[in-house]
Amino acid sequence: MPILALLGTASVLTVLQVIPLPQGLVAFFNPVNAGLRADGAALLHTSWWSCVSMDVASTLGTFAFFVTLFGVALVSLRLAAAQRGRFLLLGGVALSCGLVAVVSALHSILNASTIYGIYDVPQSTTVVGPLINPNHLGCLMALGSTLSIGLAFYPQQRSGWRATWVLTAATCAAIALLSQSRGAAVGLAIAVIVTGGLLIGQRAGDVSRRAHRTLSSSSLPLLIVLSVGFGLAVYSSAGGVADQLGRTHLNELDAPTSKFSAWKSAPDVIHESPAVGVGGGALEPVFTHAFPGTAFATYRHVENEYIEAVIEYGLPGAFVLALLFGWTALTAVRKWRDGPLAAAALGGLAGVAFQSSFDFGIRLIGIAVPVTVVACTLQLVPLRGIEHPTRQRVIRVALVAVLAVAAILLASRRTTTIYEDHEALETGHPTMAEITEAVRRHPLDYFAYGVAGQELVRASDLRAGEVLNHALRLHPFHPGLHRIVARLLISRGAKTQAALEYATAMNGAPTYPLLKEILARLPAASDAALAIPLDYHDPATVLRSLNELKRDDVSLEWLKRRVLDHDSDELELVDKLYDIAIERKDDATSLRAAQRRLALSDTTTSKLKIAGVYYASKNYAGVYSVLHGVESWTGALDERGSAWLLVCDSLTAEQKLSEALGCLRHLDASGSLATRRLEIVRRERELDDAIGDEMRAQRSSHLGGQLRDPVPLVPPSRSGEAIPNPLTDDSTRNPIPNPLAPRHE
Repeated sequence: MPILALLGTASVLTVLQVIPLPQGLVAFFNPVNAGLRADGAALLHTSWWSCVSMDVASTLGTFAFFVTLFGVALVSLRLAAAQRGRFLLLGGVALSCGLVAVVSALHSILNASTIYGIYDVPQSTTVVGPLINPNHLGCLMALGSTLSIGLAFYPQQRSGWRATWVLTAATCAAIALLSQSRGAAVGLAIAVIVTGGLLIGQRAGDVSRRAHRTLSSSSLPLLIVLSVGFGLAVYSSAGGVADQLGRTHLNELDAPTSKFSAWKSAPDVIHESPAVGVGGGALEPVFTHAFPGTAFATYRHVENEYIEAVIEYGLPGAFVLALLFGWTALTAVRKWRDGPLAAAALGGLAGVAFQSSFDFGIRLIGIAVPVTVVACTLQLVPLRGIEHPTRQRVIRVALVAVLAVAAILLASRRTTTIYEDHEALETGHPTMAEITEAVRRHPLDYFAYGVAGQELVRASDLRAGEVLNHALRLHPFHPGLHRIVARLLISRGAKTQAALEYATAMNGAPTYPLLKEILARLPAASDAALAIPLDYHDPATVLRSLNELKRDDVSLEWLKRRVLDHDSDELELVDKLYDIAIERKDDATSLRAAQRRLALSDTTTSKLKIAGVYYASKNYAGVYSVLHGVESWTGALDERGSAWLLVCDSLTAEQKLSEALGCLRHLDASGSLATRRLEIVRRERELDDAIGDEMRAQRSSHLGGQLRDPVPLVPPSRSGEAIPNPLTDDSTRNPIPNPLAPRHE
């Protein structure tokens, strides 16, 4: 049978990967990972299983997985030889899915945060149910909903069962959409469309009169009821997934942590071992040195079953599996005319096949078993009995023995997963013997070497640096490893190297806690700024964190390197650098920032910032040069008014009081700063008083102090006559008339 050939071949290929081979031969097939494995074993003085698989424990677990599916398929094929058996198989899967849907619905109604009140789930989980991952739950629910639709149209059953299937279809569809899994939602749509199309095609191919009577008397009302129930389920639960689909954009293709970016790194892993692969289930430990996104999250699977098969089994093995998969699919498609059960099974498998391109649900035994059972109902040739009874008994005993071996493997420590080893090593301070045992099981797991390095640091063992360096070779993107190395380097006085390690850690660690540690261990602003990467993806968070930590000096140093030394074109960061430099009275930096801004954006805002720096440094000639012709500027009135006022302030600062007064009056008349007119009027009065005091002082000096009743000053008219522009008219350098000069009417 095709499906037995597929699962049997997968089992054989998997077990071949753990057969002992000479180290030279393994290094020939996979030189990069074999070298890393050998170097790690030498560091911790341990040995490892020399085989093609780079993670023997995971590969043994995968072997047990495939053998289990093989046994399930063998039993299911015998039951599926009869029509009644196929109905029971599909009905059993649908009822199981319905039970999961009911349990998930009850958890949602009770607003539960734990499964069965025992197991805590992540806060990001949208629906609390027996399957934690929403993609897994959505995949199973989509399968159950599709099977229930086909079962509802199966004629040889009681009417009560039809109502059960309608209810199951609606409930499973609702939970699938509530999971907010985009892959499950699209997979469900594909499955329903395929199932509906096949049912219509089957009806169109049957031209008998009985078929028409059946359609009118039973199928049509059932279709209406099913459509209404399905529509209500979609209406009540599709809001979340619709929002998820609406937020799907093409920029996800380049997101560093997206599955699409993971796919782009897959060829690098395939290139390391194209002939034999890295081993079934061994993706996680070898993917850490190839994909930068592992700095943010752990990738146990590449989230594409077809790509992952190439990584794990190599090009030849994946090609053989692809041929067998195609044979199995072709065999199934040939049964598309065999009634509602075949239509439902084909539709459900089509949805799963689509979702397997974006998720890894089929790797979960709770989904793989139902999918295998459904696939077995679509086999054309029934499983034939073996004539010789002795041979039949031998095969059965062999199968039971293999299943028993698989069960023993799963229960033994030889198949302890990486996740379980991580949990064990995180609790307390493990001994080097415990760490070494974990390394034997997972020789390319960075975590065990990182823990070993920490323990060696505590023990002041000189091997700590070598072990930590090896951990970084296995996972060069992990922020925690770089933090450990940075602390070690600081203890040895290598602050510059430590800062570079912290800079690498910044790309994957939470910003605020890491910055707090950096500032505590590298208090100098220059060292701390070096520990922040210049290309950090979220500069606003860095600046906000540094401001909360009251270290604007570090912000200034970091922005100088990012904006000025590397000619950044981020206008927002240029403005932030300017503001911090102004606040810290760093005129040189603020001027460079303003000039950089002018180079990026030749606007009145940029000119105003440069003039502000010149004014702060008392370079009034620079102010006049930058703001020349300000009265004719176009654009925002408030900016023009502020620039104009800065000219007036510069004249005042240079004690050119008459010109400053004329400048203010010209500004007042222009209306450029209408919101600040009271301030301008106040300044005019102050200048009037200052000019008056100056004139009285001059007259007193001119008359030798004998003039007792000084003549009051007559300021220029506030209205009716033209007010000279001190910025452009040189004839107005002395606009205030001499009070002693004769008047001419």
